[in-house]
Amino acid sequence: MDSISTILFTLTAYLPDLIGLGIALIMLLGSAKPGRERRNAVVGITIMAISTLARMGLTFYQNSIFSSGAATSDVASMLNLFMAVHTALNLITIAGLLMVVWALCRATRAVDAR
Repeated sequence: MDSISTILFTLTAYLPDLIGLGIALIMLLGSAKPGRERRNAVVGITIMAISTLARMGLTFYQNSIFSSGAATSDVASMLNLFMAVHTALNLITIAGLLMVVWALCRATRAVDAR
């Protein structure tokens, strides 16, 4: 029962991000005018979604390692690795967000130029 609750808590931690990214993707594909800006925004959202899924998978793996009762020294050394990978994935998410903002800026400048 403990492992099921851990899985559910991990899912609920990442579910709002995934729902928001899905809604943003649907809005972009459904209402944004086709072009370079929309493609860049879709790529940015896709990068963010893949990074979120990778962070969720890493959290599942991390929780399984910790709950398996690994030796304390192994867990301590792995914790630094997990934190480094989480940081890298967060930086990838930021890159995706910047792509979306960049596409938005380009789209609004194109409207202002008309």
